[in-house]
Amino acid sequence: MKILKSGIRDVIASDDVTVVEPVNLYECTLHDGVFVGPFVEIQRHCVIVSIPANRTIHI
Repeated sequence: MKILKSGIRDVIASDDVTVVEPVNLYECTLHDGVFVGPFVEIQRHCVIVSIPANRTIHI
């Protein structure tokens, strides 16, 4: 059996960011008002900016 773990690693995020696990976030930046829903992957060098405020990322 092969088990792959998801997680959050080396993420820069403001205090107003909401993340619902499970997610796979690594080496990215999340700005104010961002909501990341479950089963989302955001890879390195991505910058998620909420303009207008309260953007949602989901499948």
